[in-house]
Amino acid sequence: MSFRHTVLLHQQTPMIHFQHYEPGATIRGSELKPKLDRFLIESLGSSAGAFREEHPGWFSGPDHPSLNYKVQLRGLGACTVLGRRANGRDLDINKSFFGNQGSPDDDEHYRRTVHHPAGVELVITCFEPDLWQAMRPKIQPFFWTHNFGTRQSKGFGSFTVRSIDGTPAKGDPARFLDHRFGALDLPAFELTLPSDKQDSLSGSAATPLEWIRITYGLMKSGFNLADRQGNTVDYYKGFALMYLDRYANDKAFVKANLLPGGQPLTREPRFIRALLGTSDQVQWRNQGKTIKYTHVPDSEREAIARVPSPVLFSVTEGDRVFLLPRPIPQALPGAKYEVSATPGHLQKKTIRVPAESEFAFKDFLTAFAERFNDKAGHWCDRNGYARNALEDARQQDLQPARYLILKRLRASSPGVAP
Repeated sequence: MSFRHTVLLHQQTPMIHFQHYEPGATIRGSELKPKLDRFLIESLGSSAGAFREEHPGWFSGPDHPSLNYKVQLRGLGACTVLGRRANGRDLDINKSFFGNQGSPDDDEHYRRTVHHPAGVELVITCFEPDLWQAMRPKIQPFFWTHNFGTRQSKGFGSFTVRSIDGTPAKGDPARFLDHRFGALDLPAFELTLPSDKQDSLSGSAATPLEWIRITYGLMKSGFNLADRQGNTVDYYKGFALMYLDRYANDKAFVKANLLPGGQPLTREPRFIRALLGTSDQVQWRNQGKTIKYTHVPDSEREAIARVPSPVLFSVTEGDRVFLLPRPIPQALPGAKYEVSATPGHLQKKTIRVPAESEFAFKDFLTAFAERFNDKAGHWCDRNGYARNALEDARQQDLQPARYLILKRLRASSPGVAP
C-alpha cells in the first residue's frame, strides 16, 4: 500500500502571492494544511474533542492539534507572473485588489499574481491508511470551499481537483455546497450569466473575477463612476448602506458629525458595513480628510483584529462562481468604533455595529439577491433617492451587473449528504 498520494489541481484564478518572485511560487503548505485539518475535523467529527477521542492515532501527537500527514506542493510547467504597473495603477490584477496602492514597485512590497496553466501538484504523505481513506473523498469539496493567498475571499487563488492518484475527480459542487450551507442555515448562491446573455459581455467583463468585484461592490460600498470630465455617470449606493433603513449608515454618521455642512441625523446610526468584514482600524478619505474607525475594546470584547469578510466567492470547474456565506464572528455584533476625521477635527465620535437582534445575515443575503436580480428595481443615488436601476448602468465597469443573476442553491434534498 502506498503512503504517498498525488492530487492534481487545476488553478481556476490567479493567486496574489507575496513571494511571486520565487520560482514556482504557488499555494504554501503552511496555509493549506491548517485549513485542510480544520475542514476534515469539522466534516468527519462532531467536535474537535470528540474527534480526537475517536481517532487519537490520526493526530501528530497526544497534545498536537494537527493531523498526522504531510503536504508538498509544486507548480507544474511555466508559471505566469502578472503585475505590470503604470501611473501608480495595476494593469494586470483585477481592480478588486488595491493593496498595491502607494507601494514601491519592488519584490519586497509589490504584490503580483502567479498562475500555473499546467496545474499544481499536491503530494500528501499519510502513514495512517484509515485517515487517508476518510480524507480522500473530502479533498475535492475542500477546494470548492477554500481559496488561497491574498484577497482570497474575492475569488483569487481558487483551485479545483482534476484527479487523485490518477483517478479523475467527479462531483457536482452545487449539490455539495447546498447541503453544507443548508446545514448552517445560511443561503448559498451561484452567480450566473443567463444563456441568452452569453454574447453580451466580452473581455474582462466576461471573467469570474470581474463578476465577483461588481457583485461584492454592490453588496458593500457601491459605485460612483464618472466620465473623463469628472461628471458622475453611474451612482449605486452599496446595499449594506441601504439595508436596515431604520438606522443611519456610517457614511451618513460621518457627514453629520465630522465633516463641514453636515445635517443632523434623524435616525440612530449603525456601522452596518463592518459586518461584511473589517479590521481594528479602517480609513478612507472625504473632502480632503482622513476618516478613521478604531475598535474600542470593552468588558465583553478584547481588541478586534482584522475580521475577514463573511462572504467567500469560489470559482469551480467551468468557471462556475459561487457566493458562500460564513458565520459572522460573535465578537463583532454590538462592537463599538471610535470615528475621527483629520486634519482639523479633534473630537471623536462613537458608532456601534448592529447587535445580533438587529441584523440577521441570512435575511441580508436573501434581500441582496432579490435586489440584485431585479434589474429594473431602484437603488439609491448619492442623495438617497431610489431611482437608479442596474439595467440602466452605462459605464463599461458595470455592464455585467445588467445581466448577472444570483441563483440560490437548492440542489439536494434537506438532510441528505452528497
